Amino acid sequence: MNDAYEILPSWALEAGQFDPRLTTAAKLQSKLPSNEVSTAKYTRWNFLPKNLFLQMHRFANVYFVFIVIINFVPATQTLDPTLALFPPIFVIGVSLIKDLYENIRLSRADDSVNCTRAERINKDKKAEDVRWKDLRAGDVIRLYVNDIVPADIVLLYTTDERKICYVDTMDLDGETNLKQKEIVVKKDSNPFELTDFLDFGFFIRAEPPNVDLNTFHGSFESYSHDDQSSVIYQKNILLRGSAIRNTDYIFGMVIYAGRLSKAVMNNGEKRKKVTTFEKVINGDIGYGILFLLLMCSITASMIIHNGEEKHWYIPEESKRGDFIQWIFAFLTMLIILQNIIPISLYVSVEVIKLAQVWMIQQDVELYSEASDSSVTCRTLNIAEELGNIQHVFCDKTGTLTENSMVFREMSVEGIKYLHPEQAKMIKTVTMGETTSMPKPSFDSLAVTPSIAQQRDATTTPVGAGESSCNELRPEDALYEAESPDEAALVNCAKGYGVSLMKRELSRVLVQWPNVGHLTEYRIRATMPFDSTRKMMSVIVQEEIKNEKNGEKEDRFILLTKGADSAVFGRLRNDQNFERASADSHVDDYASAGLRTLAFGRKLLSEEEVVLAKAAIHKAEKDLDDSENLLQEVYATIEKDLELLGVTAIEDRLQEGVPETIRDLRKAGLAVWILTGDKLQTALEIGKLANLIKPKDSLFTVDCETKDELIQKMRSMLSFFTEEIPRAQLKSSSINPFGSCRKKPIDSPRKPNTIMIITGKNLKWAFDGEHEKKSDAYENFLKIASACEAVICCRVTPLQKRQVVEKIAKFTKVRTLAIGDGANDVSMIQAANVGIGISGKEGRQAVLVSDFAVPRFRFLSRLLFVHGHWNYARLACMIKYFFFKNTVFVLPSFFFQFLCLASTEKDRLETHLYLYNTIFTSSIPIFVAVFDKILPSDALSANPQVYEPSSKMRYYSHLSYIGAMIEALWHAIVQFCFLYFCYRDSTGGTGSPYFHTSIDLAQFSQLSVLLSVIAGFFSFALDIYAFNWIIWLAFTLSVVLIICIDFTYGLLITSHTLIFNSYKPLFVHAVLYLLIPIVILICIFPKVIYKLYRNEFKPSPTTRLKMEKRALKNPKSKNNYCVPTKC
Repeated sequence: MNDAYEILPSWALEAGQFDPRLTTAAKLQSKLPSNEVSTAKYTRWNFLPKNLFLQMHRFANVYFVFIVIINFVPATQTLDPTLALFPPIFVIGVSLIKDLYENIRLSRADDSVNCTRAERINKDKKAEDVRWKDLRAGDVIRLYVNDIVPADIVLLYTTDERKICYVDTMDLDGETNLKQKEIVVKKDSNPFELTDFLDFGFFIRAEPPNVDLNTFHGSFESYSHDDQSSVIYQKNILLRGSAIRNTDYIFGMVIYAGRLSKAVMNNGEKRKKVTTFEKVINGDIGYGILFLLLMCSITASMIIHNGEEKHWYIPEESKRGDFIQWIFAFLTMLIILQNIIPISLYVSVEVIKLAQVWMIQQDVELYSEASDSSVTCRTLNIAEELGNIQHVFCDKTGTLTENSMVFREMSVEGIKYLHPEQAKMIKTVTMGETTSMPKPSFDSLAVTPSIAQQRDATTTPVGAGESSCNELRPEDALYEAESPDEAALVNCAKGYGVSLMKRELSRVLVQWPNVGHLTEYRIRATMPFDSTRKMMSVIVQEEIKNEKNGEKEDRFILLTKGADSAVFGRLRNDQNFERASADSHVDDYASAGLRTLAFGRKLLSEEEVVLAKAAIHKAEKDLDDSENLLQEVYATIEKDLELLGVTAIEDRLQEGVPETIRDLRKAGLAVWILTGDKLQTALEIGKLANLIKPKDSLFTVDCETKDELIQKMRSMLSFFTEEIPRAQLKSSSINPFGSCRKKPIDSPRKPNTIMIITGKNLKWAFDGEHEKKSDAYENFLKIASACEAVICCRVTPLQKRQVVEKIAKFTKVRTLAIGDGANDVSMIQAANVGIGISGKEGRQAVLVSDFAVPRFRFLSRLLFVHGHWNYARLACMIKYFFFKNTVFVLPSFFFQFLCLASTEKDRLETHLYLYNTIFTSSIPIFVAVFDKILPSDALSANPQVYEPSSKMRYYSHLSYIGAMIEALWHAIVQFCFLYFCYRDSTGGTGSPYFHTSIDLAQFSQLSVLLSVIAGFFSFALDIYAFNWIIWLAFTLSVVLIICIDFTYGLLITSHTLIFNSYKPLFVHAVLYLLIPIVILICIFPKVIYKLYRNEFKPSPTTRLKMEKRALKNPKSKNNYCVPTKC
């Protein structure tokens, strides 16, 4: 292998008793990390500097730190430097405290694990008690029943007489059934004894540490006994975090310790996802910065333009050059107008998202009583992305179906047999109906000539094929299997008298009906299932009686089971008739939505078995290219098969799947089903799941050659181009039938069109991405993006990921992938939102997901209720954030036109620092947590109102521009009012309009009050559901402004602008009348706009509200239907 990873026993390393050729390996081993694991992000020494450094990655934090720094420069000092520290310290401090709490929690958990005790065999070959963190690669440890495995170890010895041990991997993959692990065996298949490891020199050669929990390639090498070398398989490995069960004790040698163990590597820091909404917000912050720079530049330029004539009061010694003066003025205005960038935005969004996640997890409607589990949010920062999904990609088995396999039918020698339960259903005939002759049940299989005459166990899939070709074990009359298909097959076989009685390392005992003894099958080789071959095989040795001389002799049989397409392609040439018959039956089973498996066999000579084992052993020991070499070896063995038969297994749909699929399509989402099943099965499941409706146009892509696929894609593209109305194409943002490099964010789809494509054709289409002469790739993506639903059958895990990535890249849509098994992991990771179903295939999908759900039907509520709520709330909150800050800042900019651009501030320092963090922070947070665009039952019952949410119509760059225009109007109205009150007050004459006189302090106080009050009532027009919490937040904000100003004015008595500044305001009662008038003027244009939109261009949610109101009040003239388009 390229990167040698060789591990010697620690006692040999410490004593220096090893082969000199392993000196380099010994040195490398000594440098490997210990078993100590730390999940905490910081240490006590680097917490403060590292945390501050990471927080500086946020632009807003850098921006406000820069403001603080320039405020300390005497030439640009505008505010009290001490007070200027408050905003960044507040924001950074909140994040720092949150991170410190989380780090302390993780550190304590780490200490608890690292200090767990374990038994290690020292150089004197005696046991000693050590902590987990003191273990290293090469240590041989002893574990007792119920002990947790501290590191990845190779199983060397077990007290079980069968040389196996059981482990519980619940904490690794969520599977509750026990896994059987085996000790390393010699080349002659005999087990090692404990003394073998203690008495002779050996080392383990393995692949470098990696994250793959399901595979392992390595070898056990002896440098003192050449015949003791052996291959190490995944079944010989115990992973960190698993628990020993049903075994007194075991010995194992650590190969991967600490951060190099597979479980720890899999628990590495997840890729941080940035939602589409966040990207839009970041862009708008960039626009805000440009606007800020523009205002600062204008003010600084005005100073230069005014020149000495209007700045005659500036002493000569204080005057600077134009450029220097421009820079200082620019920086001073940057301090005054700093609040246009909302410093508390990021902290507020974090708090809101945590609250939204908590509310999702507390929703009792997302609880499954059957599994006693609810929705789990594993990624905390993408809750609103659930409201922006446009494409849904889902697995079939275990996701749409129960993954609870029930044996239903099978085909043997051209005859179809039914399970008795199914036969009874067929025989039930109502009056007036006719039916064909029912098929024979399994009971009649006993008189099949090949069985009745020969009693050959291996001529039927109900025989040795089902009982031997599996990875299943009997435990107390209950079969446990990693594959539900295997459990269904063996349980059915047991029901007809063919029972798997015992399974050991190298043999299987089967009880046949009417046979007084157990039949033994010795397992000579196993070729496990993989997604490339889509099959598995075993070579078994059976002792039979020679019919000629009556003597016993050995017979060697290759038994194979797998996908029908895989097995049929490996049949002998003389099996054409059997294949044709079985093919027909497979199509019938697939049309009924049943899963099919084909069984085959081949008789081997002893010499062929020896050669096959040698070839497999050689390929397994080549750690550089083991997988490819094994595929080549398997291909030479698994050929020229004799067909035994075909089985059909039923996997029922989960409750609520058809309704959920219907709602997804009704909401305008494109639904993709990605399955490994054959075309007919996938087609039937699509119908049962409500994905394919009778009125839908179905396009099947199952071409035999790549050229045929290219022509098919071209003809389909022509059809789609002609059929989609030109008006619809023009109304979309981008034409999907244009160049592949364009961005059809809102591309049109042809109604009621479904495409089904096979994995083979999908591969050819994707291969065309790099072929200049082929346009299949681009045409496929164009057609697929125009379909309402797509079914991909016979696809591999890699193809699932490719589909998600390429569709997202081409259409620029937000994607969601949902699955339950290890083969869905890559697809889930590739999507914007990944959802794992905690089903019967373990927790691999859950471990990499953003959300975990117990059942598929919960997807509907997750998207249409919580996703819609979260996005609408955040959209409303973000608009208000930008609006309120701009309203607060613009009067300060306008004020510069009154003070000859002298960079005089019109705001009290307390207002500048507390406006964002205290005065206006609670209102948007409470709205973003508790507001509801519609009640949950209305959103669930009307999925079509999700469409504007999925297309992000509640907030966009245009929404930002609209908020800025509204803020400009508010600022102009408020400033004019303040100007008229302030005019000539310095001369003592007061305002000629209102007979008032206010100073700068009162100007600032009135401005803040107006900004908050008018801003709230404007915000109120966007709030969907008022409640007392929102009113309380508003009231507290106003009270806080007045109380803080009073307190500050009393404390800072030397400051004439602040001392008792509210007293004159209370004296002028006319202000109490004028303030409501100003507020009404501010919100009047928005009220008119809202009335116009609701009357002439109502949104789906508005129409739904009107419809519900009309139902409550039948006398109402307005009775709106709910539209399907926004």
